[in-house]
Amino acid sequence: LGTLAGEATAVIDAMVEQEFDRCVTVDSRGTVEIALDRLAGKTPYLLRELLMAVWRRRAWPMQAMSMAKWDELAAMAMSPAAARRDFPGEIAVAVADGVMRMQRH
Repeated sequence: LGTLAGEATAVIDAMVEQEFDRCVTVDSRGTVEIALDRLAGKTPYLLRELLMAVWRRRAWPMQAMSMAKWDELAAMAMSPAAARRDFPGEIAVAVADGVMRMQRH
């Protein structure tokens, strides 16, 4: 089972990396932008994993990000409605015009 879990993790990591390269950009001010239209049809699980990868790569604090917060963030990404929320670690997240923008205050 350990081998299977390791193989599954490797597959998921490769999928997240591919989506990261395809959908995520970081500008000179450190604002992360995710092209949400490129993620249409992706599972909530893959979307959460992608968002977690963003957090890790930006070295944003993950301790206060509960599963409920990850679900809330993924729901924002999957919804066509414009929204803005603050997340733990002073991370401001806004969705508008098919783009999710995240920046630490």
